Amino acid sequence: MKVGIYQLRNHRNMGLNKALISEALLLGARHGVDVAVFPECMLTGFSAKPEGCTWSDVESYIEEVTALAVEHNMSVMLPSILEEQGRFFNMGWWISSSGECLEYGKRGLTQSEERFFTQFPLAQNQRIFHHGACRFGVVICREVADEDGAYFSAQETDIVLWPTYWRWDERWHDAQAVLARSARRYSEQISQLMIQCNYSHNEDDERSSGPNGRSVVIDCFGEEVCCAPEDRSVLMVLCLEEGGDGVWSVVNEEMIDV
Repeated sequence: MKVGIYQLRNHRNMGLNKALISEALLLGARHGVDVAVFPECMLTGFSAKPEGCTWSDVESYIEEVTALAVEHNMSVMLPSILEEQGRFFNMGWWISSSGECLEYGKRGLTQSEERFFTQFPLAQNQRIFHHGACRFGVVICREVADEDGAYFSAQETDIVLWPTYWRWDERWHDAQAVLARSARRYSEQISQLMIQCNYSHNEDDERSSGPNGRSVVIDCFGEEVCCAPEDRSVLMVLCLEEGGDGVWSVVNEEMIDV
């Protein structure tokens, strides 16, 4: 199975994002990607002041992505911001290769996010998705710091996907990197492969503390297997294999500039 990690730039222009996503999916299809993963809020861009992100604004594009997914037998995890009655949700869709479209959303908000995002309703918050026989669990950015089992149990999933808007200020093994420690702990506790998808950089944002790439892959022992480059937009194609013990591992990775 091939998982495509789209480490792309963060942009607040949804029209540009739509074009980039569509081109990226076609690129992934040419490289045999089975499951496509994008960073946190990719469709709209990660922003405290999103515009034009109601369901009526995005519905036709979700239909377009669904058609691409079915055509290329690919499942797509597409994060976004969605506005409903003046409330803004950090959420996304799992669009399966059969055309099914399921919602998920962030509940573990940071203090700063609570000023502009609303916690996603628990009743609508599915976090386990399938591609073939493989079960994917989703945790969003800082949710890896929440207690084990907050969103799903180890018995319910095979691989964890981790879409983020994050800056790696410290090296991966630095004891001060709190999120890195949390991610290692999370992966080790559930004994599963964990795959991050981060932004490469902010394209239209003056903030210096924005994301800087380096999407990491962590094995079931909490150790880094591989990572994407810093500050560079790439498609990282991971070729995964399931072992006899049911644990998935990376057997090969390829970096393709986007």
